[in-house]
This record gives sequence, C-alpha cells and structure tokens, in this order.
Amino acid sequence: MKKLNTSELLDLSCAALSDLVSKSPKFIINDKEMEVDVLVKSLSYDELTHMFEGCDAEKITVADVIKKRVLLTVFNAETKGQLFPDLVAVGKTHPAIINALHDSSDEVNDFLGKNKLKLKSMKSGANLSSTESVEEPLPKRKRK
Repeated sequence: MKKLNTSELLDLSCAALSDLVSKSPKFIINDKEMEVDVLVKSLSYDELTHMFEGCDAEKITVADVIKKRVLLTVFNAETKGQLFPDLVAVGKTHPAIINALHDSSDEVNDFLGKNKLKLKSMKSGANLSSTESVEEPLPKRKRK
C-alpha cells in the first residue's frame, strides 16, 4: 500500500475528481450481449451528501437513487457531456442499460462501500493470519 503525504493526498483528490473515467459497461437485451463506451465522473463528498437535498426522504426509492446517480455521473464518451438531460430521460431507458451504467458508476464512486469492506477484510485477514495458531486435532472418542 502506498503511503501519501498530505500534499499528495490533496493532489490525488483533485485529480480523481477532475478526471472522467472511461468505462465499457456490458448488458443484454433480447438475448444479445452489447457494450457501450461511456465516461464516469467521480463525485465529491458534497455532491454525494447533497444529492437529494430538498427531496422528501420518506418518498425516495431505490430506483430514484439509481437514476440520480446515473444522471450525475455518466457522460457521453464522444461529447463529454452528460449522457442524459434529466431524470425523466434516465427513467425511460431500458433497465438492463441503467443497471449496467449504474454498475460502472459504482466501480468509480463506490456507492455500495465495496472498497471499504475490501480494506477491512485485508486488514483483519492480515491480523488473523499472523496470530493464528495451529491446534492439534482433538483425540477421537472410543466407542463402547
């Protein structure tokens, strides 16, 4: 693991937020596997936390969350403009396409926390392997 100083940390953050990441999500429609080239934007902490500002939290569905993430993060690879003009356009798209686009966006933005879990398991796995002891097998009981 690379250890960063504070200057490198801030530079990394700025670069990660300014770059659009090239992705090629795959999906299947009518038994045909397809792929598309898109660009995905990394969202800042404020963009993530304010994504639903002004919305009624009790009325937000998982579908609303997915559509908003796709709208804010997925860009046209040729024009570098947003792929969808608004949430209505996102909602009118085939579910297989939206799922594939959201998966690509999640790879960049880690909405589901997979990277955090990966770091935790690497950390705990390393600790476990160094402290584990080899136990002797228990003796088998004799039947009478």
